[in-house]
Amino acid sequence: MGMALLAIGLLLMFARGHVPDFISIVISNGLMQTGAAILFLGIQIFLGFKPSFRLVILTLV
Repeated sequence: MGMALLAIGLLLMFARGHVPDFISIVISNGLMQTGAAILFLGIQIFLGFKPSFRLVILTLV
């Protein structure tokens, strides 16, 4: 899920000039940041650590 959000955000960023700036800048950055946060949580769970939702929420705000 995290990698999919990163990929969609990157595609939107590459589409800059073809789609409205709000979508290519704001939405793509939000998708990429959320994707990285989900990926971070997944890695923590995979390695057996307790997921730190507080850190993820702080980075998304």
